Amino acid sequence: MLQKRSYARNRSFPTPFTIFALGMLALAPAAPAQPTTDPCDAALASPEGALALQGDDPVILEGVAEWETEILKLKVTRPGVLTLEAESGPEAEGSLQVRGASGLRLVDTASLRSGRPLTVPVDPKELYCLRVARQAGTTGGLELRLELVDLCTLRPQPDDHGDSFACATDVQMGTPAAGTISPGDRDIFALSLVSTGTVVMQSGGTTGTAGKLFDETGAPVATVNGGGSGAGFHLSAALPAGRYYLRVESVNGAAGTYTLDVTPAP
Repeated sequence: MLQKRSYARNRSFPTPFTIFALGMLALAPAAPAQPTTDPCDAALASPEGALALQGDDPVILEGVAEWETEILKLKVTRPGVLTLEAESGPEAEGSLQVRGASGLRLVDTASLRSGRPLTVPVDPKELYCLRVARQAGTTGGLELRLELVDLCTLRPQPDDHGDSFACATDVQMGTPAAGTISPGDRDIFALSLVSTGTVVMQSGGTTGTAGKLFDETGAPVATVNGGGSGAGFHLSAALPAGRYYLRVESVNGAAGTYTLDVTPAP
């Protein structure tokens, strides 16, 4: 005789509803991962605290640990090539970023090893953010070497002052400058004004010189000729705040030394 048996449901066995619910969970999209905040994003909002690299003046950073949340802000005083190298310690990854119109922009990234530096062109108009991280599984601090190779010094013949806006010599109001000029040579000086005012630029000495003033866009502002051999120039201009460039040239093939004075109008 067939006997009926009752079986108690195993509590661990899923009910049809449980199976349906599990299926719904499996089909549901995963929650989006929270974006990781890059510390360079906030750091590049201000130039405060940035390391200023001078041409051909290396900086050694010792005892650098893993910079997951630490960054180094830096700027350069001249256009050139930045080299970043791990002199000692474990292999690391270095990345250089700037802030662009749409947010952070990667300039370059590379593994940092002794003898194999990260080499990248840099611009004094930019503010850079450096991040360094050791390779996974490595330990120990890093010793990093940063160096700016000044492009303005890479020329066949040495020159006392640059002949382009990028390589201009900065002058300060009230501080005289001196130079040597010859036919075909051009000396460029840069002046930054924080407020509107009338500025007088005057050359002196026994060498005939001419001066031409440009604004930061390269547009001519004023031109003045010394008038002949042995005569300097005198230029007076009312200028709004901004950066200006003065180009000094010889007159009538003159060659020799000269002085330059930049002062506020009396």
